[in-house]
Amino acid sequence: MKIIQRYVTESFLAAFFLAGLVLTFVLSIGLLVKVTSLIAKGLPLAIIGKFFLTAIPETIGFTIPLAILVGSLLVFGRLSADSEIASMRACGINLVSVMFWPLVFSLLMSGICFYLQNEVTPKCQASRSQMLADSHAAEFGLDVMDPGRFNEGPGQMMIWFASRDGEWMNDVLIFDKTPKGLERETRARRARVERQGLDLKFDLYDATIDPFSDDRPGAAQAAHFSHVVEGAFKPANRVKRVRDLGFRELVAKLREAEVLDNPGKDVARIRVASARQMASELREELNKRLALSCAAFCFALIGMPLGIRAHRRESTIGVAMGLGIALVFYLAMIMGDACRSRPEFYPHLIVWLPVALCLVVAAVLIPRNQ
Repeated sequence: MKIIQRYVTESFLAAFFLAGLVLTFVLSIGLLVKVTSLIAKGLPLAIIGKFFLTAIPETIGFTIPLAILVGSLLVFGRLSADSEIASMRACGINLVSVMFWPLVFSLLMSGICFYLQNEVTPKCQASRSQMLADSHAAEFGLDVMDPGRFNEGPGQMMIWFASRDGEWMNDVLIFDKTPKGLERETRARRARVERQGLDLKFDLYDATIDPFSDDRPGAAQAAHFSHVVEGAFKPANRVKRVRDLGFRELVAKLREAEVLDNPGKDVARIRVASARQMASELREELNKRLALSCAAFCFALIGMPLGIRAHRRESTIGVAMGLGIALVFYLAMIMGDACRSRPEFYPHLIVWLPVALCLVVAAVLIPRNQ
């Protein structure tokens, strides 16, 4: 019995690692396209290399469950096609014992996926977003802005201009949210942009600025005006998105939102609605991460009995089955994301539907293969 278990486990591990390498390469193609675009923009190689490395954990988080699924389908499909499963049944060997170590390995991989989904990936996503924001500010200049559309500037600035004449912009419109608690609108017939250290200087002609400053809320007009945005190129302290939160931060934020989402409190209705929506988003994100962590174990549970029932030698059958199962699984995650701001749709329960489906199918197929 131990020889059979070792034989099946070794075959499963070999298929898992081979499928993992192939799938990691395939899933990294989109990342390589993004890296190529960053190289074309002339960003430093150090930033590009760090961007690539911080994207790898997220890719591995998707690769591991898919590799478990493909490995299960291929190995147990081959055992069934070579009549080895039938020989085990004839010898009275319980197939659950044959599946034991692959299931233990998949459970271990689920634990690794949980760590990647809740601790490593959020930090890497936040780091990538911060790098892109800082590098965009560092590379900001007139030559990277296009006329006829809003261009993202340093800080929280959006710049639009009709045409460009050398270092000058014509018919300029600037929305600036960089000042805390203030949104400034600037219009000018002509303007020139110049960087001075960490500050950004505008030479404006026939300009209107509204509001002019914190202590002067009204609009101001000038034939020629030099406006300096202080600290425009300072590294931005980005507000963390929901997906950038670690597991403990996510749980703490969810508890805070659930406390505010209490109709019995004497608070404004709009505040309660906002807290309810935030609680829904946090709850969906937390449950999605937990469900994705279970994917490796669920794929092993359903992949092995499906592989046995394939009864075909063609490995493409197993790959096709694996892609179909993965598509259904991750489609439910996408649906949960789409409904995360709609608490009435229970998005935190939608993400668990494929997990429940996998468990039900496995509970039906495994006894039938005994």
